[in-house]
Amino acid sequence: MYSTHSLVPEFAVVLFDTDENRHYTPHMAKYKTSFTEDALEDLAWFKKNEQNEIRDGIHENLEYEPTVETRNRKKLRPNRTAEWELRIGKFRIFYDVDQAVRIVAVEAVGEKQGNALYFQGEKGEL
Repeated sequence: MYSTHSLVPEFAVVLFDTDENRHYTPHMAKYKTSFTEDALEDLAWFKKNEQNEIRDGIHENLEYEPTVETRNRKKLRPNRTAEWELRIGKFRIFYDVDQAVRIVAVEAVGEKQGNALYFQGEKGEL
């Protein structure tokens, strides 16, 4: 069930889902997601249910505002892999964003165990 918020100017209509209280605006464009070959190999290493959890998390968290920092999404210090990190439970998704063409490029997918990060079962670094 959607309704309009009456406290905004006439020209800006904000729609919101009253069940989840999440705001949507008509001008919020989606980002497309692409995976590098390395990221696809990383993803294929996980069990099928883990792959689905990762894909769902990417879809839920990166489709609209991939460059807005949240509790589970942060900009990283300069490194060789990616500019951004998304946390989905024990999984870490490293990605870059091209805002001009609205594409999220997933560069790597890893698993966090304690302080260590693993890619395809082997300990690694960014």
